[in-house]
Amino acid sequence: MSTKRLIYHPIKFFICDRLIYIRYMKNINDVVVDRLCKYLNDQNLTQYKLAQLSGVPFPTIKSIMQRRTKDINLKTIIMLADGLNISASEFLNDPSFSAENLELN
Repeated sequence: MSTKRLIYHPIKFFICDRLIYIRYMKNINDVVVDRLCKYLNDQNLTQYKLAQLSGVPFPTIKSIMQRRTKDINLKTIIMLADGLNISASEFLNDPSFSAENLELN
């Protein structure tokens, strides 16, 4: 029997032209997963191949991608970026990582 985990995100409300917009705030781990998915798809890589290229153990990558990892450290991001053949700054250079777009609690 499979159980699904629900992920709850804080919401941010803002008003523009008398309409209320709701934006779901992501945490840093969510954004890292989004970025990894982008680069894995762009480079046609599997999680297993990324593990081989980066030196990050496959179970760690799998845990990150399944959003079970609570805190991804900078060392892991640097190793993953290296496995993707990009710099860590390129990996992190995305508006999704700006404080206004993240739930930082």
